[in-house]
Amino acid sequence: MGVMQAHQLVQAALDLVGWGAAPPDTAVRHPGTRIGHVLIGLDLEAGDLFMARQLGYHAVIAYQRHGFTDPAQAPLAALRDHDDRLPSVARLLDLPFVTLRSPLDELGRRHVQSAVTGVLQERPQATLSEIRQALRAIAPLEDAPLPMLPAGGDLLAGEVLVLNTSSLATSVIPADAWTRDLTICCRSLTPADAERFVASATPPRFILLGEDVGAAIGLLPYIAHLRAEGLEVTAFSGLKA
Repeated sequence: MGVMQAHQLVQAALDLVGWGAAPPDTAVRHPGTRIGHVLIGLDLEAGDLFMARQLGYHAVIAYQRHGFTDPAQAPLAALRDHDDRLPSVARLLDLPFVTLRSPLDELGRRHVQSAVTGVLQERPQATLSEIRQALRAIAPLEDAPLPMLPAGGDLLAGEVLVLNTSSLATSVIPADAWTRDLTICCRSLTPADAERFVASATPPRFILLGEDVGAAIGLLPYIAHLRAEGLEVTAFSGLKA
């Protein structure tokens, strides 16, 4: 069995995307050494850390959609007293604890963009259905619904933009999106987003990946990397690997 230190679990995620520094949502929350047996899951809670300690895991890795700030939210960090809830539990249990998000989101985005680019290079006039079929070659998307908006698979995809976000704030949409022949791949749309875009005179098309499977696209290669390094990794809480 291979072993790692907690900081190496973070570094492995950064190395997969070639990043030199970790964003705020990716960090060692409680350190540890000689980690060989890891529990990893989505949106963990305090009870999950207690369970991991009882079952004898050496460390817990959490992909947290909420509770840990990303760079855009950093100025509000002082107002969010719940950010330390899980790390404080990990400290009480003396259980190594790592949170990962942005690097693995970017890794997943690159996988999706690569699949899309491959289709468009071979067939520039690809339809939404052809793009969706190509996405099914990515492991966690094999059986995902991948709904399209509007629900017309014969529509041409045009340019395809792949986003990590689930909430389409104006800041993440190109300023000229409304004048481009554009399809956006993202995890989900809020009702407000859907209303806004459908009501537009020239709305982009959407292919929705889904929340959990969207997160898994980047997490699965990371898990495979840890296993290749000799670690035993158990996936749970919305994650199958």
